[in-house]
Amino acid sequence: MALSSYLRPVRDCLRTYQAMYRKRPLLKKVKSLSRRLVSAYEHGEISWMDYNNWMEELWTAADDGELHLIDKLERRLS
Repeated sequence: MALSSYLRPVRDCLRTYQAMYRKRPLLKKVKSLSRRLVSAYEHGEISWMDYNNWMEELWTAADDGELHLIDKLERRLS
């Protein structure tokens, strides 16, 4: 019984790290795409309004874990 009470927090911690590891590719993609959006705005390729809208879409998709929406944004930027 005592061993179980010690292992439960370890198991919960491992599950948290596993969840973070699974989200890692998503976070890398969000970081890369946000840099591309900043660069596109700075070089005059997109307007301020488009930049704001796309960043809002990007972070909403990231919060929801919607990788396909992030891919769609990336294709629109290309």
